[in-house]
Amino acid sequence: MDNRVLNLIGKDLSGVAFHPDILALKGAACCLDLGDYRHSLEGKELKLLSGKKGSFISSFSTGRECIRLIQRNMGLPIFELISGENGPSWPEGIIGSISHSERSAIAIVVKEIKGMGIDIERRGRVGDKVVQRIATAEEIKKYASASHFDWTLLFSAKESVYKAINPLERVYFGFKDVELCFDDGKKMFSTKYVGTKLGLKVIDRLAGYWVEIEDQFLTLVILH
Repeated sequence: MDNRVLNLIGKDLSGVAFHPDILALKGAACCLDLGDYRHSLEGKELKLLSGKKGSFISSFSTGRECIRLIQRNMGLPIFELISGENGPSWPEGIIGSISHSERSAIAIVVKEIKGMGIDIERRGRVGDKVVQRIATAEEIKKYASASHFDWTLLFSAKESVYKAINPLERVYFGFKDVELCFDDGKKMFSTKYVGTKLGLKVIDRLAGYWVEIEDQFLTLVILH
């Protein structure tokens, strides 16, 4: 039986092995290849493109096109989505997240959760220098000897954690303030706050997931 609640729109994602917890979310997800979607922008979104060129236009406008398609799919009013100091400001009652890689943009908008963050990255893009900046000593000890481990997954997962928590707590924390443990079989990861700001212990309550979309990692964290 298909217990899917999350609607998958845009690019065909029917072959992607999403975790059942993700498919049970009440909302919609949209993935598109990058393109020029300036026609889909609303209100102040257009002003954000003033003086911008090339990749910024395609990544920003494709992300907003994903949002427009989701709004229609969910029967939501068409509202502009402006990024503030702590990420986009969502209307009451829904939570969303947007990300883009060098080739794709993806957005998810859902109801009845407290927080969510997503990130999409091309596999193999994180090198050794970046690893030293983002990984804790325990993560290096655990995964450096795993020949199959792609550090891009760690980077992406920590980006998703930040996107989920920063709009709620409105406080900065770094890559090494969060420690992750991956379960390759379940395609899930646990999150542990190892920094010094007590209010961020909420990070320990996140549920983390990842899937592969073509040659990209998509990571997602949820706070219920």
